[in-house]
Amino acid sequence: MSPLMMRIFTLVGIALAATSMQLKARADGAPEPGFQPLSAIVVPAARP
Repeated sequence: MSPLMMRIFTLVGIALAATSMQLKARADGAPEPGFQPLSAIVVPAARP
């Protein structure tokens, strides 16, 4: 598998994990402070 494809799959996996954790936190009614910085890291990284 090419390095570009591995990078894309990794970024998609991180984004899905962050979204999943964020939805769980919202369902629990207690947002954790770590989610916003994580989202801020994932979004710019998706545009190399």
